[in-house]
Amino acid sequence: MARHLGADREGPSLEDCFLEPRDATGRAVAWAAEAGHTVRAEALAEVFTADPDPLAENLFFRLLDVLGVVPL
Repeated sequence: MARHLGADREGPSLEDCFLEPRDATGRAVAWAAEAGHTVRAEALAEVFTADPDPLAENLFFRLLDVLGVVPL
């Protein structure tokens, strides 16, 4: 996935652009709670640590489903 985002070029690294999965999970749980949704942190962590897929939409829709935004 890093290659798709141009990590081989100079400039900000991939780590500069994205949170660690644990941090992203915590923020997503907090966001969902503010929006009135109850989510399982474990399910979010699975999405954030899933193997990369060139078709990012698959992971994006899984994320929306786990957050309760757009049920699949």
